Amino acid sequence: MERAKLVREFGALLLLVLAVAAVFGDVVAGSARLWGDFVSWYFPSREYVAECLRAHRLPLWNPYMDAGMPFLGEADHGLFYPPSLILQPVSRHRLILYRFLEFFVLAHAAWAAISMYLLARSLRCRRWACIVAGIAYGLGGSFWARSAHLSLLCAQAWAPAAIGGAFHAARGSWLGLPLAALAIGMIGLSGSPASLVVILVGLAVVSVSAALCAATPPSIGRRLGRGLLVTAGIASV
Repeated sequence: MERAKLVREFGALLLLVLAVAAVFGDVVAGSARLWGDFVSWYFPSREYVAECLRAHRLPLWNPYMDAGMPFLGEADHGLFYPPSLILQPVSRHRLILYRFLEFFVLAHAAWAAISMYLLARSLRCRRWACIVAGIAYGLGGSFWARSAHLSLLCAQAWAPAAIGGAFHAARGSWLGLPLAALAIGMIGLSGSPASLVVILVGLAVVSVSAALCAATPPSIGRRLGRGLLVTAGIASV
């Protein structure tokens, strides 16, 4: 019985990945390209980062864009975002790097759909409802209409993990706290400070609301304190 359940869960996750691949089918097939800021900003930035790392130096200043501009201090590049390190081995070849960066975007859209699905499952929603939630989030406006904005996609792909971890931590599952802290850390390093601020505010609202609505004997004051403590703990970690 457990094996059949795992097969169904795996099938649901595979369906979400295939949905992303189908919507971005032209990009996957190579007959279309991500455009806009992806070409004029994010791809040149990743190429410059790769060039600097190969030379064993930090990209403090970029002389190739806007007649020269500070680079390390510009958060939008996501220089310290850990998953971006997988792009380094292919960075010597421009076309391959471009293709890998496109798939990097699609992988984050797929992760957004999967993480929303897992959040809904953790709330004991029906499987098909969770699939709809995953598709609605992973292929919503932030991921479909704004697919050229790499840093925004990287940040918002981690939002369900952050919110879900905070919710479960406020309900007494302390495994949720490190999960939410990890997700918030990834959002902070992704290159979208605005997303970090918005998600931190949402995280505080979710933590406090989940603690206040918990069916536990402590007083409202203690529940409120737990919600605030969870929020502070996640932000601190």
